[in-house]
Amino acid sequence: MKIAIDGPSASGKGTISKILAKELGAIYLNTGKIYRIVALLASKQKGNLMEAATKICQNIEKYFIEESENDEIYTEENARLTSEIAKIPEVRSGLLEFQKSFAAKNDNVILEGRDIGTVIMPNADFKFYLDASPEERARRRLLQSGSGNINEIMESIQERDKNDSERKEAALKIADDAIYIDTTKMSVEEVVNKILNIVNGL
Repeated sequence: MKIAIDGPSASGKGTISKILAKELGAIYLNTGKIYRIVALLASKQKGNLMEAATKICQNIEKYFIEESENDEIYTEENARLTSEIAKIPEVRSGLLEFQKSFAAKNDNVILEGRDIGTVIMPNADFKFYLDASPEERARRRLLQSGSGNINEIMESIQERDKNDSERKEAALKIADDAIYIDTTKMSVEEVVNKILNIVNGL
């Protein structure tokens, strides 16, 4: 079974996907984390940012293992850079193969990101699009980081939404056959149960 979970930043898709993977015994991949890792490592390189990012993509499987638990990838500064990095066609094409391969070689898999249902797994068995109000998403991000200004965080989130939605390739959008879930006023447990009920045909 292949499940695609898309949505904007701080919509809850990461937390939900992890729990679902455990409940369903599925392999889980946070595709947004891949882009965050590329952005962080590229920012530490000297010279052209695009060239650095493109080169990093060539060894993304190695870097994904090494940097997955690095808290630096979740800073607001890196989030903004990630949105810019994701616009680079060479980066998207470089990471596309890794994501599609990951989805193909695992029979029971959950991928979450922004273009899973539209690009990475267009034939997924189930597609979900999680969303929440900008205010709620900023509140969640503030709780996650433990510091910052909520208005600045919300502004950053809205800026990233705009960038992600307007980029030419693999833009953030709802797949035609995706199930839309507004998580603004829902608890994590409520969202998980709703998805499990759909997947299990209840």
